[in-house]
Amino acid sequence: EYQNGDGFGYILAFRKQGMPTWTVSSRYVYSNESLSAYCPFEVRIKAYNKKGEGPFSQIAVVHSAEE
Repeated sequence: EYQNGDGFGYILAFRKQGMPTWTVSSRYVYSNESLSAYCPFEVRIKAYNKKGEGPFSQIAVVHSAEE
């Protein structure tokens, strides 16, 4: 029901681990100079098309760049 279709794309949401609020980004590269190196983040992603949005994925933990 959520596969394929016109207007296909992804929505990425992320937050610093332990924070309550999600930030949504439509960019492939996100830069925030105030972050410390190797800071843990929780991320989730979902697909959308012109018929609507799919569900968010399970949460994965990633880290900011080391430099």
